[in-house]
Amino acid sequence: MIRSYNDHAANERTFLAWVRTGLSAIALGVVVERSSAFAAVGVPDASSATLSERVISILCNDSAIAFVGLGVAVMLGAGIRFVRNALRIDDQDMHSADVVQLACSLLRRYAGRRRADASIGAKIPRLVDGRATLRQRWGASGGLR
Repeated sequence: MIRSYNDHAANERTFLAWVRTGLSAIALGVVVERSSAFAAVGVPDASSATLSERVISILCNDSAIAFVGLGVAVMLGAGIRFVRNALRIDDQDMHSADVVQLACSLLRRYAGRRRADASIGAKIPRLVDGRATLRQRWGASGGLR
């Protein structure tokens, strides 16, 4: 029996879902590129044939390249993530979620900046160890400020 079979199976399912998404993006790029020939037929009364060809080129061909590139990037990212997670599942050490740590640090920095901006000219309680003192929160009247 494979050790951590459920974790490996979940990792593989996630990888295959991302590969399917990448293939869908590539297929959409091919369809958009193939439909550019039909789009040229659909604009016969354009004021300028050169202008209509340029618009079709920009909208169809360039977006087709973008979709194919996006699909390839998604599939490469899925492969890298699959191998990294497979190695981490087999490893005995604990690993932190790098993305979660990055998001938490950015949120803390943003919240700290917002708190500092709000304290300039606004009456907000000063925080001591992350909490406002009772006197600051309730004031002399006994109600929340």
